[in-house]
Amino acid sequence: MPLYAGSNTDSSKVSDNFTILAYPYAFYKPETGLAFGGSVIANFVISPEKFSNPSQIILNGYYTTLKNFSLSIDDVIYFSTFSLNTSLFYDKFLNRFYGYGNNSADINDADFRAKKYGLSLIFNKYVKSALFGFILDLSDWQVTDYMSNPYLNNDDISGGKGGLTSGLGVSLGFDSRD
Repeated sequence: MPLYAGSNTDSSKVSDNFTILAYPYAFYKPETGLAFGGSVIANFVISPEKFSNPSQIILNGYYTTLKNFSLSIDDVIYFSTFSLNTSLFYDKFLNRFYGYGNNSADINDADFRAKKYGLSLIFNKYVKSALFGFILDLSDWQVTDYMSNPYLNNDDISGGKGGLTSGLGVSLGFDSRD
């Protein structure tokens, strides 16, 4: 299909209820170095109601010059009376730990390498203009290389090898929009 300047054709539209968009990106931070990555975003409608919210799934990933890596899948799925928001991620990264408390010594070798993965779920039920739901959050991270960090090279720091975190909560909201 030829494309012309000023064309009204949306190249991201797959069907009336589904669009997909992909884009690359780059960024720089001292902790990561130069990073290159990309995202793919899919928008679609599940509910047959005329003005229902579009659902979305996002796949995101990047790699950095300091060998950091991140991959995530996030979604918000809207049904007629409830929604589900899910996030899955996996990261390998260089981080820094300078100790804890106000009296920690300033050190030059605070770097360490770690990996982290996790899951977050948010389920919301809509009742008229209110929403009620629950939140579940799980993540696990492990130090994979202590490097020369003097604080992590011994067993004095609680959680210095990594750990599992979890959380359970409730969500409450009110939406008065027409």
